[in-house]
Amino acid sequence: MLFLGQAQGSVSLGLPSGQVVTAQGQLPFPEGSELLVRVLAGTGDAPVRLQTLQATPPAAPAILAPCPRVRPRRSWPGSPSPTRRRPWPTWPVCSSS
Repeated sequence: MLFLGQAQGSVSLGLPSGQVVTAQGQLPFPEGSELLVRVLAGTGDAPVRLQTLQATPPAAPAILAPCPRVRPRRSWPGSPSPTRRRPWPTWPVCSSS
């Protein structure tokens, strides 16, 4: 089950089948957590209850993504022509094209 979010006393849970279930209550887990739950049958007119057995938080996004390609840049943008190039070092630069 996937914890989709919560609003004013209810939570939205996603089932593996794609269905979304709304339940009363709150969860102390971040949205996107995968939950392993046990369904407890209600007695009489009592509703079905869900007991959380395990919660796995979503993977944290990477702060820095690796460069898809790295190519050395031979001169700085706006620098003089290659014949009058300054003796600057060559730096790896990410290229988006």
